[in-house]
Amino acid sequence: MLKRFLPNALAIAGTFLVSGTAAIGQEFAPNPVRDSQLNVKIDYVGTMPFVLGPGFFGDAPNLGSPVPVGDQLFLLDQNDAIYRFDNNSVSEVLQINDAPAGLTLDNRQSILNVAANAAGNKVFVVYTSSTVPPELVGQNSTYTLPDPLSGETPDGPVPDVYRLMPSHFQVMYEYNFDGEKLLNPKAIAAFETQIIGGHIGGALEVLPDGRLLFATGDALPFGLDGRFAPQDDNSHLSKILIVNPDNGSFQVAAKGVRNVQHFQIVDSMSDEPHLLGFADIGSFTAEEVNFVSLLDLYNTDEIENFGWGRNSDGLAREGTFYIGSGVALDLAGPMAVANAPEPESGFLQPFAQFGREGASFAAATGPVVSSLSFDLISSLFGDLSRSEVFATTASLTEKNVPVFRVNLFDSMLNQTSLFELAGGRADPRFFNFSDGTAGVLLETTGDFYRLTEMSNSSIKSVPEPASTSSIVIFAVFGFVSAFKRKTNQT
Repeated sequence: MLKRFLPNALAIAGTFLVSGTAAIGQEFAPNPVRDSQLNVKIDYVGTMPFVLGPGFFGDAPNLGSPVPVGDQLFLLDQNDAIYRFDNNSVSEVLQINDAPAGLTLDNRQSILNVAANAAGNKVFVVYTSSTVPPELVGQNSTYTLPDPLSGETPDGPVPDVYRLMPSHFQVMYEYNFDGEKLLNPKAIAAFETQIIGGHIGGALEVLPDGRLLFATGDALPFGLDGRFAPQDDNSHLSKILIVNPDNGSFQVAAKGVRNVQHFQIVDSMSDEPHLLGFADIGSFTAEEVNFVSLLDLYNTDEIENFGWGRNSDGLAREGTFYIGSGVALDLAGPMAVANAPEPESGFLQPFAQFGREGASFAAATGPVVSSLSFDLISSLFGDLSRSEVFATTASLTEKNVPVFRVNLFDSMLNQTSLFELAGGRADPRFFNFSDGTAGVLLETTGDFYRLTEMSNSSIKSVPEPASTSSIVIFAVFGFVSAFKRKTNQT
C-alpha cells in the first residue's frame, strides 16, 4: 500500500514546503488562540500496550480515544487490539486475529472504534476491512461509494477520485461483553470508504434508545473540498448517521462533516437537551469544535448541515469560511476564498475554531467536557500536530467563542507540556474516564492521564511566553514532525 504513494511523495513534499510558509500569511483564518491563566493538572494513571503499524512515512502507533465501558475503560490500538483498564491494570479484550470471519484487516485503522451502551454489557466495534463478511454481501445494509462523475477533461474522462486505491469497508458489529471478553459478534452494516488521505471519520456513540451515532468521512484524498457527496442526503459519506443495530438501516442526522473521530454525549445539568460534542479536523483553514442538540439530531426530518462539501452555491464551508474546490493530494489546499456571514442561514457554524497560526499543520482532537474535572473550563481540546491544549469558557450553546491556551502542571505542580511528557510530538486523544472525569491519552507513548482544573492560587506562577527565537526553534522541529505524520490524520 505504501509503495502506491511513493511516486507522488516528492511532488507532495514540494507542495508542502511551499504551503508551510503560506499558512503564516493566510488571508482568511480564525481568530488567534489567546493566552490565559487557565491551569490544568495532569496526573499519570497508566500505560497501554501497542504495536507499530504502517504509516505514510514509516511505522507509527495509531491509538484511538479511550472509551468508558461500564466501570472500566477500553483502550484502542487501531493497528492491533482492544484492551480494558479496570482502574488497576490493563488486560487484552480482543486482538485482530479474534475478529469475525470474512474480514480482511490489512490497514492501520483495522479496529476503527468502539462504543458501549450505558449498562456496559453491549459493545459495538467498527472494523476497517478490504472485504465484506459473507452475511452482509448483497444485503441492503451494505452501502457503497458514489459512482464516478461523467464528463471529459483535456486528459480524458473525469478521474474517479473515490477509487484511487482499492476500497475498504467500515464494518459494524454488536458484541456481548461479560466484563472480560467480547462474545457473540453480530454483523450490522458495512459502509464503503477509501482510506487514502485519512478522511475516514469513525466517531461512534450509543444513544440512550440503543441506536448508534456513527460519523463517516468524505472518503477522499486531502486537497479537495469534499465534492458533492457530503451534501447528498442519499449518500452515507460525510454524515452523522443514526444506525439501527437490529437491521443496519440508517437515517441521516447531520451532513457536511469532514473527519470526525470522537464523540461525547454531554448530559445537561438543566432542562436543556443533551448535547453531542465533537471536533472536525479541517483541511487548510479551520479546525472546528461543535456541539449540537441531540433532539435536533433525532429530528431527521430536518438534517443539520455543518457545511462541508459543495452546496448549491458551489462552495464548501469550513468553520466560518467558504472553501474553494482544491486539487487532490495537494497539501496547500483547498484554500478559503471568503468569509461566510455569521450566522449563515441553513448552516450550523462551529462552537469554536482555531487555525494553523504559522504552523505547517493543525488537526483538532477532543473535546472533553467534565463538570467533575473543570470549573471555569466549559470544554477542553487540542491540536494533534502541535500537541497543544486549548479550552473554552463560554456556554456550549454559543457560537464561534474565544479559544484559550491552557497551562499544564504535573503532579508536583511544575509547569509542563504534552510535548515534554511525550518526549516529542504527543498526539493527544481526549476522553472521559468511567467516573466522568476528564483524561488524555498520548498516542506516541500509550500513557494516559487524568486532567483537573486548578486555581491560580494553588500553583507556581506561570512563566512569560517563550522568546521569539525559542518559538522559531520549536516551529522548525514541529514542521519536521508534522511532515512525518500529518497524512495519517488530515
